[in-house]
This record gives sequence, C-alpha cells and structure tokens, in this order.
Amino acid sequence: MAKPGAAFGQLSRRLFKDRGIRLDTKIQVYRTAILSSLLHGSETWTSYRRHIIKKLEKFHMNCLRRISNTRWLDRLPNTKILDRCNITGIEAMLMQSQLRWCGHVHRMPDSRIPKQLLYGQLTGSTRSQGGQRKRYKDYLLLTLKSCDISNLTWDTVSDRAKWLRLCHSSLDKFEIQLIANLEDRRARRKDPTSAQKSTVGTFSCEHCGRTCRPTSKIGMFANRRSCNPSSTTVCQP
Repeated sequence: MAKPGAAFGQLSRRLFKDRGIRLDTKIQVYRTAILSSLLHGSETWTSYRRHIIKKLEKFHMNCLRRISNTRWLDRLPNTKILDRCNITGIEAMLMQSQLRWCGHVHRMPDSRIPKQLLYGQLTGSTRSQGGQRKRYKDYLLLTLKSCDISNLTWDTVSDRAKWLRLCHSSLDKFEIQLIANLEDRRARRKDPTSAQKSTVGTFSCEHCGRTCRPTSKIGMFANRRSCNPSSTTVCQP
C-alpha cells in the first residue's frame, strides 16, 4: 500500500482537498489512480479476511473520509461514507475481479496454461496435519457461496454477457446484505437495552450466583468445580 498511499498524497493537495471540484469527479480519479494500483493483480489473490481484507478496507475508508471531508467528530459509520461516495467496499471489488477473471479463464481453450492450472490437480500429493492454508480454489468457492451462485449457474460462464450480468446482480445483493448486517450490528451496539437482552439464556451458578453468557458454557463448568461445596475454596462472584 506504499505506492497507492504515495499517489493519494500527491493528489491530495491539488485535487482531493479542493472544494471547487465535485465529489463524483474526485471518486472517479480515486478509482482510476488509486484503486487500480491498490488492487493490481487482485484477481489472482488468495485473500484472508483477518489480515488482508481488513487492511485494504481500512486504507479504503481512510481515503474516502479524506476525499469526502468527513471528520471523526461527525461520527459517521463506514456504511454512510460508502453511500455518500457512491462506491462499494474493498471485499466486493475483490470478489468482482476474481469472478470476472475466472469467467475469462473458463472461456479459454483447454491448451492455455491458466486454465490447466485452474482445473488441474496434483497427483500423489499429501496434506500436512492441522489447519491447511487456503487455496485459490477455496477462496473461489467461498466467493461463489457468498454471492449465492450455485454450480448450476456456473454453466452460464460460456456466455460472457450473461456471466457479467449475473456477477453484477449477485455482488449488488451481497453488498446490500453486508451493509444491512453492519447497520444492524451498530444499532444493537448502540441500543441501551441490548445489555439486558444479552442476559437472556445465560447460565448461572447455583452456589455463588455468577452468570455466564451462552457462549461461555464451558466457563460455567469450571466455575462450578471451583464452587464445589465439599471443597474449601469458593469462587467469589
């Protein structure tokens, strides 16, 4: 992100901070000059949400807040910034580039190396014990599942126009659902009665009265062992 950040800094004074230029013009320049450099080659990435998508999303939102002249005192969530700038999130952009590239590879002749690598598989290989590294195919299947594209509709890849329309419609639904989930989480976090609602279904110890959340059932088992009346140690609530 060094090159996109340097490019954004060079354009910041003459373009992004200029109040005489419309916001949509700034966004178009941002797409062309910054995002094209930031997401270069993203159609072949195997992205992890925990350390790749989050960093890219943070850089994306910081740039949009500076372009739209939004201060932290305004307390606007990221969903409002995206709606104001009329742009999607980084995750939707990554999924779009990957689906477009996979459709392009699928329409290639069988003799092309990218298609052989996509549909090929190693013979006689073994996998190590424990958690496995995510492969490109794993991320592609996750993208198809998130966009609600089944294996039956995968046959439409041969028609480029139909495949692009399907990708755009599926990504629009994904972005709408993602924004709705983020707004719902923010509303529940800001709701003062959410703390009272979260106590429903909790586990309580019959000895000391300590309560645990439903996700901490194993913690209640450990607490009951420490609060055993036959022992001399009693856990304090």
